[in-house]
Amino acid sequence: MKRLQIYPISWLACAMATLPIAIIANWVLSNLLSAQVESKSALFQVPFGWPYPWIWQDQSRYEPIAYPMSAKVSWNKVDPLPTEYDWLVFAADSVIIWLLLSCILWGLISLLSSKTLRKN
Repeated sequence: MKRLQIYPISWLACAMATLPIAIIANWVLSNLLSAQVESKSALFQVPFGWPYPWIWQDQSRYEPIAYPMSAKVSWNKVDPLPTEYDWLVFAADSVIIWLLLSCILWGLISLLSSKTLRKN
């Protein structure tokens, strides 16, 4: 049985291919995942983002029926909510997601390559 050779170019190509996907996934996850709000005072700074929050919104103008409640990021253009972004945390989250995606893709490529090598 042949041993799978790891080429630096293929690892680099895999990593570069997943970088834009990781950035987009970070943005999408922050919009899809909701945040738990436990009290009225927590509505003043609702955190969004995964794995670490990088968007903070003041959603105190909304009055929920009961607590705890789920809140989502609001992108209302007519009457926007006060929003703060931490771009350093966004970059760190993107790197974490990028590493996860790169390892998964590299693992799939290695698995498929080893199956191909076994057949030959």
